[in-house]
Amino acid sequence: MSQPKVSVIVAVYNVEDYLVQCLDSVVNQTLKDIEIICMDDCSTDKSLEILKEYRKKDNRIKVLEFGENVGQGKTRNVALDIAKGEYIMFLDGDDWLELNACEKAYEHIKANNNDFAYFNMFDYFENKDVKHVNTRRLRHFTNFSTSQNIRLYEYDDWFITTGEPWYKIYKRDFLNNNNIRFSNLRICEDVPFYIKVIVCAETVSVLNLPLYNYRIRDNSCGTTCVYNWKDLFSARKESYNYIIKSSHSEKFLKVFLPYCINTLLYWYDRFSRIDSSISKDFYIELRKYFMEFDNEYNIEEFKEKINYPKFKRILKYNWSTKCFMDFIHLLFSITNTKKHKVITFLGIKLKIKRFSMNKKYKSLCKKYKKTIKRLQKEAKNRKIRVAFYVNDTRWKCQNLYDLMSKDEHYEPFIIVGKHSTGPHKYEQQSESELKQIYEDYKSKGMNVELAYHDENGDVPLSEFHPDVIFYSRPWGISAMHSISNSAEFALTCYVPYFISNSPASVEAGSLFQNILWRYYVINEDLKKEYKKVMKNKGKNLRAVGYPFLEDYKKQDDTEKKYVIYAPHWTVGKNFIKYATFEWNGEYILNFAKQHPELNWVFKPHPILKGTLVDTGVMTKEETDSYWAEWDKIGIKYEGADYLPLFKASKALITDCGSFLAEYMPTKNPVILLRSDIATPYNFLAQKVTKYYYKAHNLEELSDLFNEVLLKGNDINKKQRLQMLEDLHLVNSASENILRDLDKTLCIEQN
Repeated sequence: MSQPKVSVIVAVYNVEDYLVQCLDSVVNQTLKDIEIICMDDCSTDKSLEILKEYRKKDNRIKVLEFGENVGQGKTRNVALDIAKGEYIMFLDGDDWLELNACEKAYEHIKANNNDFAYFNMFDYFENKDVKHVNTRRLRHFTNFSTSQNIRLYEYDDWFITTGEPWYKIYKRDFLNNNNIRFSNLRICEDVPFYIKVIVCAETVSVLNLPLYNYRIRDNSCGTTCVYNWKDLFSARKESYNYIIKSSHSEKFLKVFLPYCINTLLYWYDRFSRIDSSISKDFYIELRKYFMEFDNEYNIEEFKEKINYPKFKRILKYNWSTKCFMDFIHLLFSITNTKKHKVITFLGIKLKIKRFSMNKKYKSLCKKYKKTIKRLQKEAKNRKIRVAFYVNDTRWKCQNLYDLMSKDEHYEPFIIVGKHSTGPHKYEQQSESELKQIYEDYKSKGMNVELAYHDENGDVPLSEFHPDVIFYSRPWGISAMHSISNSAEFALTCYVPYFISNSPASVEAGSLFQNILWRYYVINEDLKKEYKKVMKNKGKNLRAVGYPFLEDYKKQDDTEKKYVIYAPHWTVGKNFIKYATFEWNGEYILNFAKQHPELNWVFKPHPILKGTLVDTGVMTKEETDSYWAEWDKIGIKYEGADYLPLFKASKALITDCGSFLAEYMPTKNPVILLRSDIATPYNFLAQKVTKYYYKAHNLEELSDLFNEVLLKGNDINKKQRLQMLEDLHLVNSASENILRDLDKTLCIEQN
């Protein structure tokens, strides 16, 4: 018998529900000259029976039975030892191949004579019955995917994140000559295998064609392997020991070390959520591992590629100290109105008395009344100093500031404070970054103060003598600059930096919104919704409009021409999950490349890039490559003053909730990218988006791109414009706010 061209190695364990589809995809390959080696790892269901039935029908199939469950590493190694094919491909028993997979992969690697080759894959989400091309795996090959003789060690980007064995084809002699086999681990057995493959390979190539179907299901190994967490460390130690013996060790380590840190942080968080009982042992081992790295290498060199603050915290705190810090954080986070909360700390149940927001509001109201009486007297002799507290350039009160600047009774100014605790590490700022924000406001001719200095930390807001303070966001405010402190000497107000699409409980249920003197919202409908959830019964709410949208009242003769793609940041396991980038980011980029006649603007959320890396959706190298591709296509815009861009556009493609209402006054179509598991929209966002064009998958998105962008068919325009008129989004919000202040402080305008 002649040597088969490809040996397909199929790993099988308790996959009876999927095995028929898997085997059918292999036996019906267009390339007939193949060998099929199936390893049953002591299945307890009918998987082995199915394998034996197929073996009777097809003599190309070999079935290996294991008397005990030994794991995929050992079973694959046995199969590799007996395989006869010129090339090797791997397949898991719950996945399946495209019918031309072996033929296309074989022809590609044979023509280029590589040691191994990558090809692309489909992701199949079983619970939704949705299948789409994986947009992440091959993205880092964008710059040289046409090269068929890639030497990985010559490039700065080392492709360590593409480690799974199954969407590749390998030369069997290459694996055997270098003694490349899987580790005998329960999980991560493929990590050392892939490291050895990369280190030893002379040349590789890329076939950007999806040939493999990867099934994502709830009961797969990925959600049940938590108790083998120690294998995560064993696999990385084995890989490390192999790398340091290689001729290119210095270059490989620059990518391997950040990979280890990021992936171990990810698995610690994930496994701790699944079973908190392993948290302590995992943390202790993780800290020990990180300390070894820190002693041996200058990890600060990789700070842009890893979650450096979290890495440093783990080095700093042992388990007991970490638990104590977590406990303190928990105490400060309790802001519900229920009387008590029972928590478990170090195995001890504690009954914590809850904080009463309504009581806090009533307490601050007394201070607000005193401030009002004082300002009513002083306003007759001096200007009222109004501070707009910001920690970046994203604020929506420029029109209000300008109106106050022209008013003889007010003295507006900006206070730049340092973003404090989160929710995003990407918003942590250095003093140089704060100074740049300070200079940005100053360059616009505005009065600006800086409320943070590295040598002294936060500067008390009282030193700037504000009478009224407008906050732009409810989070990231340092304790010194909090509403509780500001209420001692000023009236506290809030105009959000975006029109929220979140439920009322999110936007009006926290301590911040409940203890303000004034919470200015867009209309009466929103005010009614917020009152239902606010503990102060909405006494501080005022429906005034939204200052940012007033710019739409100004005449604009700019020709509308841009198509804006604005993806949100909530990728990965984020609880909000508005983001859809994972299923459409690559598709939209490719569509933009194919249609240069459309003038494109890429406007990602400011923290999307960092979040993609932090959640493991993409590596830093992948995001850099993706962002660079947009630079080649059109405009990449990440500024805060985007209204002129909106007014100069012809359409918006987004999943970002803050743009839904802000873009509506352009009267242009919106292609709204929707995630089926996203947090539901509030009632205002539901009205705003009723006549937007919604895409839940690539098929719907493709149809909308064809109809709306290419053909210009805006069939919902009439209904959308009527909805815009009904919502009264564009009004005189700044004048309404100023009128409220005038009335409160007894200021009479001329």
